[in-house]
Amino acid sequence: MRPFALPFALLLLLGLCSCEDPRRSFVGSFDASGNLILSSGGRMQTQDVKMTLRVVADAFGSDKLYLDFQCGLTATVQNSNAFTLDERECPSYENEGCAYVWRFSDGKGTVTEGDPALELRFNGSVNSRCSDGSSLSLNFLFTLTAMPAEPSSIEQRVGGRDSSLQLSVLPLLRAELEQAARAAPR
Repeated sequence: MRPFALPFALLLLLGLCSCEDPRRSFVGSFDASGNLILSSGGRMQTQDVKMTLRVVADAFGSDKLYLDFQCGLTATVQNSNAFTLDERECPSYENEGCAYVWRFSDGKGTVTEGDPALELRFNGSVNSRCSDGSSLSLNFLFTLTAMPAEPSSIEQRVGGRDSSLQLSVLPLLRAELEQAARAAPR
């Protein structure tokens, strides 16, 4: 072996290990708040949203994140300041005779260097079909600002995060379904 090969190999190994993972900018537990905007037929409804969000770096994909949001979303990191949401259709769930399906079609997350806030913007649709035959498809837009969470607030709220988000939106969806059923030609 050449005398400079071992030091060169060590430097190469140290250089590879010291590479910064761009996912670090996004990983953690966050208190998120903002708005959910539902739209259909030119009408818009806005719902305030507050939730706990966890973001985890995927162990198998060097550019993948897992977002503990709704049914579990994944994202692809573009750089240390931005990621794009991967498309995802959540499993159907039922409530009071109606089945709901969320489809996340587009989204992004961004951070500004030196600012602890994570800005999120998710787009998609939510479709509902009820046992009475009524159905509705609404477009949605989530705009959230997520701040690093205090450990005590995470423990208190993590339990029912998906159901609490769904349940907070259900009255708005129900009202839209009822209005669509009244407006439908008979």
